[in-house]
Amino acid sequence: MEVTTIGIDIAKRIFQIHGVDKNGKTILKKKLMREQVITFMLCDL
Repeated sequence: MEVTTIGIDIAKRIFQIHGVDKNGKTILKKKLMREQVITFMLCDL
């Protein structure tokens, strides 16, 4: 499965990340603290 689209809901402390594949099926849902977002984007995607 490959993430084709990522949506990020930003807030003061918690970021919610939602990823879907080419068919629109959700394959990624995460809640991350502000400090974790950069590491997640660099290492986990």
